[in-house]
Amino acid sequence: MGLKQKQSAPPKISKRKSRRLDAIAELAELQQRRAQLREVLGENSAASPTDRLRFLSSSRDFSELPLSRRTLQGLKVSGYTKMTPIQRAAIPYALAGRDLLGAARTGSGKTLAFLVPLLERLYLDGFQSQLDGLGAVILTPTRELAYQIFAVLQNVGRFHTFSAGLLIGGSRSTDEERDRLPYMNILIATPGRLLQHLDETPYFTTDRLRFLALDEADRILDLGFAKTIDAIIQQLKSSRRNPATPEEGRQTVLFSATQTRSVRGLARLSLHDPEYIALRDQEQVDGYDMPKRLEQLYVVLDGAFMKLSLLYSFLRSHLKQKILVFLTSCKQVRACYQILCRMRPGLPVLYMNGQMKLSSRLQMYERFAEAPAACMLATDVAARGLDFVDLDWVLQVDAPEDVASYVHRVGRTARYQRDGRALLFLTRGKEETLVQKIYKRTGVSLQRVRIRANSYIDVQKKVSAIVAADAHLKYIVQRGLETYLRHIAIQADKDVFDVTEIDAEALALSWGLAAAPSQLLLAVTDSKQSDERLARDVYGYRQERLETRAATSAAEATSRSELAEAGAPATSSAAMDAAVESEEEIFFSVRGENAHLCEQRDEDNEAQNARRHQSSLAPNHDKENVQESFRPGWLQEEHAAYAARLLEERLAVDAEDRRRDRERLREKRKRRQRELSPEP
Repeated sequence: MGLKQKQSAPPKISKRKSRRLDAIAELAELQQRRAQLREVLGENSAASPTDRLRFLSSSRDFSELPLSRRTLQGLKVSGYTKMTPIQRAAIPYALAGRDLLGAARTGSGKTLAFLVPLLERLYLDGFQSQLDGLGAVILTPTRELAYQIFAVLQNVGRFHTFSAGLLIGGSRSTDEERDRLPYMNILIATPGRLLQHLDETPYFTTDRLRFLALDEADRILDLGFAKTIDAIIQQLKSSRRNPATPEEGRQTVLFSATQTRSVRGLARLSLHDPEYIALRDQEQVDGYDMPKRLEQLYVVLDGAFMKLSLLYSFLRSHLKQKILVFLTSCKQVRACYQILCRMRPGLPVLYMNGQMKLSSRLQMYERFAEAPAACMLATDVAARGLDFVDLDWVLQVDAPEDVASYVHRVGRTARYQRDGRALLFLTRGKEETLVQKIYKRTGVSLQRVRIRANSYIDVQKKVSAIVAADAHLKYIVQRGLETYLRHIAIQADKDVFDVTEIDAEALALSWGLAAAPSQLLLAVTDSKQSDERLARDVYGYRQERLETRAATSAAEATSRSELAEAGAPATSSAAMDAAVESEEEIFFSVRGENAHLCEQRDEDNEAQNARRHQSSLAPNHDKENVQESFRPGWLQEEHAAYAARLLEERLAVDAEDRRRDRERLREKRKRRQRELSPEP
């Protein structure tokens, strides 16, 4: 009976070594699947267009693509399982190593269309830690969009070991950024800040750059970053692709909501044999694609004076929904925000404009995203790139400048296969032609809706009481209406915007003012003047400068006549008068030429003086009349005589002071001459 041989146990493998072997096997499998993908979609592929289309249509889930387990796990945890049309068309080409020029409507999922290939490219090229250097750069036009992309990257790439950072202006000092740059694998940056570090930061190299993404490229060019982008592309020449080995070197993808000629010119400079991805007709270069699940409505008002009441009525009837409201200017947004907060429409009211600090804008954005129901008042700074979660309505209280602005505004809702509705406020007259222009450019016919009489609330009396009780709020409202009328007056499309059709008196009353200030009437009646002259006249500086010069000339003539009657020595008085006159001429000429530079400073001083010396301007009036009479930036007609008298008194006092100074100087000279002259 033979003895049984003892079977040897297999050698134990540590968990670390097991994970390493699994990663090596996964990389080999991914490389093999990528090679098969390049045979169909690569640059040198011999596949027919039918085969390519069949391959692209066969993949609908992320799990069907050759992606790493870490990326698939991040997508699953973040809630992304099925691909949108732009993702199904773009991601396979990007995984095959192709450069992309993508055009798709806003809210279609363009962010994942370049983030997923970015993560896979760095993973396959062996980027494992922050010591591997810079591997990818994402350029965005605004800081808010950069933060949004960074948040998506954190969710999708949470299981990767890459280091990522934001490179934007206004967040931290350049010295702090300079210390962290060598340890970043992925940078999400704005063009200006990135170019600054490329020029000034030593040891900031891009030799290992493998992926460059330009999101909202049309917006980048619209904001004036064309030369900045060209300079960045020139400095990234070291990572450019070699035509002999296209699978190596830098891969570039460019996405935008619209494909204009300037975007295509940028693509020719930065892309190598790109694949053009579009969800619309490629021949329609300047056309726009609208979200399919977006319901677009418009309402025609009898005048601009109905807008504030209709906005309040709409908010009162939609208390459990998220609403984004677009207005023309920052000052108008601030004025509307202050009024609505005092009226308490029944849901939280927030605001966002370009004059706010970055931290304040981000705080407002996060509060609006987390709130189940709220109203956000914003300018066009919120019309591009920002993803407002579960947005129900987009209200355009003021008409957009053109069709492109309209498309980007309404694109904030109905994003990523969600429903959404947009309502456009139009006044009766030329603004109604905007509906036909939108139809010609987009092919979408807006549906007209009527205002129900039982749901419309006229808030003019309530707003008047609120504004009359706060002089500072009255100043904000006046400035907001000025900028609104000025914006309408300088619009190039006169077929839509006509400032003469606006009833300034009724508009001022609807915003709580007792009467339309003279400068509002001037902006409406004198619309034929040039933009530069209009900008001066609207703020009253031209008239103020002429009145000041006339008063000064009269005061100087009076002082000279007084000196002549006093019998002063001709030589000394003439020299002193010439010196004083030359000094005054220099001062007033500089003040007149640079009045536009002092605009903001004068406005701040006037607002501060209004609160500090309100009672001293009209001592014989009661408190209510004082608040009604004072208007920072101009004086009412009924107080013009009082203001002229104050100016004359001030100039007279100045002339008397100068006369006394001259007399003291003459006495001093005479005393000096007596001391030096010998005694008889």
